[in-house]
Amino acid sequence: MAAVLATSAGLVAAGAPQAPRPIVLRTEPAGDGISITVVGLSDIAVNARYELEAFGGPPGKSNKSIQKGAARLKPGAPVTLITLRIANVKSGAWGATLRVQPLGGSSYEETAGR
Repeated sequence: MAAVLATSAGLVAAGAPQAPRPIVLRTEPAGDGISITVVGLSDIAVNARYELEAFGGPPGKSNKSIQKGAARLKPGAPVTLITLRIANVKSGAWGATLRVQPLGGSSYEETAGR
């Protein structure tokens, strides 16, 4: 019996290849904050809708942002779709959720945070 893994996109058999994700979430420290970037890159032409929901900041002063858009990705041409910086996260929590709906493909979600 094949093992099953839970992912944000659903259940997949262990070892089963996952479909390529044309839009991904990247994060990196930025001073006292965090930089959140949504990047599109695909080997084939892809049309997709995406939504980034992010929050963060010091306790009692947290901010929330929701940004949505549509992308028409060209093969092999990386593109930055969103760059968002949240300041003062060293003393507070932060999080980001990216939801992607490729046209004709399976929806998926990526999350990051603490």
